[in-house]
Amino acid sequence: MFRFVSVAVATVIASTAIAQDFFLPVNLLPFANDRLQARNTAFPTLNPVLGGVPFRIEPTGNNMWSANAASGANPRVLTVPINVEGVREVHTLINSDWGQAGPESVASVQFETTSGLTYTVQLVGGVDVRDWNQNTFTNTINGTTTTQVVTAGTARVDKQRITLPAAFAGEELRRIRFIDSGATNQQRIFVAGLTLVLDQPTDRVWSPLIGGNGHRYRAVQAINGVTWAQANAMAEQMGGYLATITNVSENAFVYASLGGNQAFWFTNATGAGVGPWLGGVQNAASVEPAGGWTWVTNEPFVYTNWAFGEPNNLNGNEDRIQFFGQGIPASNTWNDAAGSTIARGFIVEFDSVCDDIDFNNNGVFPEDQDVVDLFDVLAGGTCVPCNDIDFNNNGVFPEDQDVIDYFTVLAGGQC
Repeated sequence: MFRFVSVAVATVIASTAIAQDFFLPVNLLPFANDRLQARNTAFPTLNPVLGGVPFRIEPTGNNMWSANAASGANPRVLTVPINVEGVREVHTLINSDWGQAGPESVASVQFETTSGLTYTVQLVGGVDVRDWNQNTFTNTINGTTTTQVVTAGTARVDKQRITLPAAFAGEELRRIRFIDSGATNQQRIFVAGLTLVLDQPTDRVWSPLIGGNGHRYRAVQAINGVTWAQANAMAEQMGGYLATITNVSENAFVYASLGGNQAFWFTNATGAGVGPWLGGVQNAASVEPAGGWTWVTNEPFVYTNWAFGEPNNLNGNEDRIQFFGQGIPASNTWNDAAGSTIARGFIVEFDSVCDDIDFNNNGVFPEDQDVVDLFDVLAGGTCVPCNDIDFNNNGVFPEDQDVIDYFTVLAGGQC
């Protein structure tokens, strides 16, 4: 039975993807040859949100790429490997040292996919890019795709928004190249920030077919930061709860499928990766630092994956759990943190809430006709006695996850 299902599922998933935007800051440290704050000490560092977009700017040492500081003949090129699928939009922090007014351009940004598609955006002086300081070269921008996001006296930082062409949809973005063909007193851009906007499905189900619990998990990004209490309240408003990790397999699944995404992390001043909130709570008056931990659901606290040296109850108030990278940008290990700590996201877990598999409500199941009717309705057809296509009852439809959940249950799993 159901031999045709695998092909049909792939077709529907490809045509009905519902996605949510995620901002993914790219660390330019490996390419840095100059320091942004050498231009003006008031320019931001660490994890600023500029123009509604999060960026990563290293706090010490060189933290940006400058065409002027680069060596060699023209063009001077910064190549940043990306290797990420689903990039729709790119935000950059680019200014020049000595702007060259248009209409001709002596700087550009080139995008290349793994399959070989390319897209080049010319940076026209006085339109798309200008000097970092109000002076005698270029001082204007278009105010739409390029906007000023930092002001420090006469100094400034501008942000560019670049929308990738429709042909890039579904492609893996292989690399981004910043190209400068100027000279001293003629342009010479610097790149201080780079952030990708991705399309990614919001939910993942830990299928019983791979040993899971049938629960659905959702990663929520908070680019302006979120405390544990705020995250907990939002998770409950969504009908779920902050994720509870009860064994090594669940920890691996949640981290690999959602929690490890750099969209939900930032690096703090000590170089540690601060990740999304989980549903771990330490009861008041517990023996510190490892006593009295529990989950928001009151499930047994039988599994832990603390980072090295954690928990440590630093400052005497760390009673919540988050993913944490000890000295690295991200890891599936945990940290005890104060609930007032600002994270960039959280993981929500939902219990099984799906409809039954008798989609056409004829009292016969499992049967081929339920599958036929499901795909007919997904394709826009009608079936008067059938259920709606929001199989997992999460209020989002049509979506891939409804199809995945249906076939999980059909195969004997839970949802």
